[in-house]
Amino acid sequence: KEENDYIIQEYICNELTWWKNKKFDLRFYWAVASTDPLIVLYHDGYVRVGNAVYDETEFSKREQHLTTHTFLADEEKGTIDELKELLHFYYRKNARRLKRRIKIDPFEHVRNQFKEIIGETVAAFKDVTFGNDMEHTYKADSGFSLYGADFVLDNDLDVWYIEAQDAPGLEEEFDFRVEMHNDLWRHLIDTVEEIQTKLEKDPTASVLPLQKAGKWELVYAGSGVDQWQFQYLGYERGENKPGCMLPSKLRRSKLS
Repeated sequence: KEENDYIIQEYICNELTWWKNKKFDLRFYWAVASTDPLIVLYHDGYVRVGNAVYDETEFSKREQHLTTHTFLADEEKGTIDELKELLHFYYRKNARRLKRRIKIDPFEHVRNQFKEIIGETVAAFKDVTFGNDMEHTYKADSGFSLYGADFVLDNDLDVWYIEAQDAPGLEEEFDFRVEMHNDLWRHLIDTVEEIQTKLEKDPTASVLPLQKAGKWELVYAGSGVDQWQFQYLGYERGENKPGCMLPSKLRRSKLS
């Protein structure tokens, strides 16, 4: 019998939903602009929306729980501005509960969690993934690469990290994605060029601050003891998260 490898991941319940009560997740971007020194940047992305009304008690229809299951032309996407609008609306509606924990703009609150997570990802894997460990075969003088990261939000506006992507899709089936990709790539290439130009002039000098990053934001810089990593200071994750609601068939069996 052929053996298979599986990844088992907790299903996130108590999720914040998109307009019309649809499930959504978030594809955002990060990039290694240099490996020596290690410079990692964050960039806003977009929203991926499910094609059916979300229901935690019904798991027979995948359209309610997946956001990338159909052909691209059939999938709904949301922009950063639409995400801001949703978060501001939800925060105002639930301000009495949320303002005790969230002291800043709710969109920035969510973005800060994204940036901290990416910084933690880099800190955890930098020695192997980005070629800083001399015991591994991959070792480059420097280089750059684009990555993705997928997240979901719960009703406390806490972020759940789904996965990092080493080959994020860059389809351009929506006009806003064409504009986003243009900004993303143009400023990433400009930043890589800026870093290399600075290093050629003085290899011992700091490459920071970056002047051509555009909407890219620094989340990790340096290596060893001489490093900086973005941290969301003062953030405390909500506790006592409610679990998933039992599907109706299981609820009936438990009651009988």
